[in-house]
Amino acid sequence: MTETRTSNRTEASKRGGLSNLERLVKGHLKRLEHKYRKHYTRYSAVQMCDLSRACAALQIGLELGKGEGYSGAWLRDFGAVLDRLGVRYLPTNWRRLKEKLEAVRVGGLPIWQVIDLPRAGNQNARRLDDMEMELWIVQMRGMPQNFTSAHIIRKIRQMCELTGKRQPSESWLSAMLAAPATHFLTSAGRYGERGKLGQVYREYTPVANALFADDAWQLDGTRVNFIPWKDENGREQFLYMVVCRDVHSGMILGCHFSLTEDRWAYVNALMMACRVTHSLPYEVVIDRFPGHNTPEWQTIQGRMEAIGVKVSYKHTAQGKAQMERWFGTLQSVFFQESPYYYGEGIQSRRPAAHRSAEYLKAVRKVATKEGWNMDTATREAMMCISRYNETPLNTYSRKHAAITHSPQQLYQISEKPHCKTVADWQRTMLFGLMKRVTIRNSMIRTEIHRAEYHYAVRDYDTVKNHRQVWLAYDLEDLSKAWIFEDDDKRLLNPNCLCEVDLIPRVQVFGPEADYKALGRDARRRGETESKRTQEIEAIRGAGSPVAIMLNGLAPKGEAEEAESCWLLEQLEKSTAPRVFALSDNSEETEHPEVGDDIDIAALVLSQM
Repeated sequence: MTETRTSNRTEASKRGGLSNLERLVKGHLKRLEHKYRKHYTRYSAVQMCDLSRACAALQIGLELGKGEGYSGAWLRDFGAVLDRLGVRYLPTNWRRLKEKLEAVRVGGLPIWQVIDLPRAGNQNARRLDDMEMELWIVQMRGMPQNFTSAHIIRKIRQMCELTGKRQPSESWLSAMLAAPATHFLTSAGRYGERGKLGQVYREYTPVANALFADDAWQLDGTRVNFIPWKDENGREQFLYMVVCRDVHSGMILGCHFSLTEDRWAYVNALMMACRVTHSLPYEVVIDRFPGHNTPEWQTIQGRMEAIGVKVSYKHTAQGKAQMERWFGTLQSVFFQESPYYYGEGIQSRRPAAHRSAEYLKAVRKVATKEGWNMDTATREAMMCISRYNETPLNTYSRKHAAITHSPQQLYQISEKPHCKTVADWQRTMLFGLMKRVTIRNSMIRTEIHRAEYHYAVRDYDTVKNHRQVWLAYDLEDLSKAWIFEDDDKRLLNPNCLCEVDLIPRVQVFGPEADYKALGRDARRRGETESKRTQEIEAIRGAGSPVAIMLNGLAPKGEAEEAESCWLLEQLEKSTAPRVFALSDNSEETEHPEVGDDIDIAALVLSQM
């Protein structure tokens, strides 16, 4: 057959009948060979070009063969031209070529469905087609025990022996275990959804940085990677820190160091940031730290939300990715300069992640002699954080190579349109301590950490209208405190009444006696007493005879006060009283002039 086809093509070439057809087909191919590429994007670039060229040749055959009636002689010449031009994936035999033309012309199929790879969809190369065995592979690979590939292959072969299935080859099983689909389906179950390897195939949404400073603060805690020290019981202790970081600038606004990560560490870090900036951000982003569901933190969160601060919880790796990367930067850049730094976490596989065991042993000896403890570790960590806040970003970051400002400078020059300004009494209400106290003698006497403190209440309205109140104070500054109204309905947003000052005890004995202080305190007491007396006198001046009409049912003091006021009022109305004699029956009697002698006995008898 091949010899016959070659002889026919050679004979036609001798006659010169292929020259015109070849030029015609070649011109049309150049014009149409890119038309059908969009239907073969699933293949490689070379296959896509060849398949599109074959579709263009088939379209040319349909157009040119219409005039020839698709005769056998014309199809032989057309097949010879295709063979000369090197058109792949289209048969040159006139019968096979006619079948392709008839499938489009008579069958109505699109050209791109008639032309395809010779073995597209062929399963002959598949050595084993057993869906149950593939199910076993996926199930065992996705188990949280994270079995090795060798263990899974042994188990699969054992199951084949028990069920009577033909055992697959080790290469087939290895290929199935290494297939991308197997990794995609089983990575979360094998490594865990929160694991580093389990996050490879999970989708996420890229987020932008905050536009302004104080748009958001992030809080998170971690262990400081410094060598440990031994406590009184000989146990090794590590330093933990909780930091409050501004998202826009990256500046560390507040931090707290302790031996554990608890709710008070987060409260103190947030309080330090609030004290430094005198404000709170639009949003506070935290994770579910130990104690986030306690009543103490719930109260603080409710009061921040009452001010207008949004509190959101981000406990996943994607939710706090920025904070986790910052911890890595702090360790790899700024902790590296400290001799007490022992390296990154045990899971880090970076070449420079860990320092040698011999070096750490020598450093521990030196640190023990120098008195390495929590205080020195805290000072060392604070120095590292200060260097971070003051170092320009382009010093160590390729990503921010064009930024010559430090995080502290970025925070200072940035606009802050969304921050919440916080007064001192609001900060103390949020992060300080509060206790219910009683106002006595225009002062508050309370005990804080087994020490007695006296606070003077100078606000007259507070002293007059309130007996039991809430006292809010800050342990770092006990020289002043604030009084809040004792109202159970407003625990999350209490009403601030006034500020109170600490009254120091006055020394009146010995050579250091300070009698001037007694005078100053006496003036303070005199101001309150003077206001109280003035208000009482004003109330008494507005007295009425109502108490008199109660006929003894009113308190004795009120009745006497009302009677005195009434008598004085009557005397003022009658400056020239009328005098009646006991035997006088006339209705009109001359009034005595002011200053004349008045018969007092007659006056009293006339009023009876």
